Amino acid sequence: MRSFPSLLNSVVSKKFHYFKKSDDKSTVYFEESKNEIKERATFQLFPQQISETCFFEFDKDDSEIYPFFETKAGLRVKNDFILVHQKGNNIYIFLIELKSTNPTGYLTQLRAGRQFFQFIIDRIKLASASESKSWTDFDLKELEKFQFTYKGILFRKEDTENITDSRKTIPKRKTSSKEESRHTKLKKIPIDKNEDGFDIYHQYYNHEYYLSQFI
Repeated sequence: MRSFPSLLNSVVSKKFHYFKKSDDKSTVYFEESKNEIKERATFQLFPQQISETCFFEFDKDDSEIYPFFETKAGLRVKNDFILVHQKGNNIYIFLIELKSTNPTGYLTQLRAGRQFFQFIIDRIKLASASESKSWTDFDLKELEKFQFTYKGILFRKEDTENITDSRKTIPKRKTSSKEESRHTKLKKIPIDKNEDGFDIYHQYYNHEYYLSQFI
């Protein structure tokens, strides 16, 4: 049976698929280039995770996902990347935001990403209730068995002294330059209960992370 990530790849337009992978496809990196400075966040996938994971980039200059909105402040807000991973009946949706020296506003962007991706899931569920299912060979009845979990990840420069969300300032965390162990679970950042209730992690560029650390 096809996985949920493969279903997403078949229903989301290919112009929003993200393909920054190494030749062996086990390393995925997310990049942001601003003012000729390129920042990179890197994920390592275990072999068994490759076919169970998909990647999307909805914040693209040449493809607006909210063309029906006027350019009013905040209406077109979105986060940078979305990584979806399936582990059994658990579907993990990682909302990824890349920032440099000014992470202000990241929480709103992550929340906007969650709202948008929930729309995608809800639309697939609506289609699964229709008479016509010819557009997929995925067993849409399986959707009812899935547990969807959203997680936010903010990647930022290591010299950022603190970040600010709408509620409080979070001081810079100290980390070792040594690569994180693949078995080390990463700590969630304590944030006052946000309205969408998903965990958020703050990590640094130029470190190598394993997807399993966030699950």
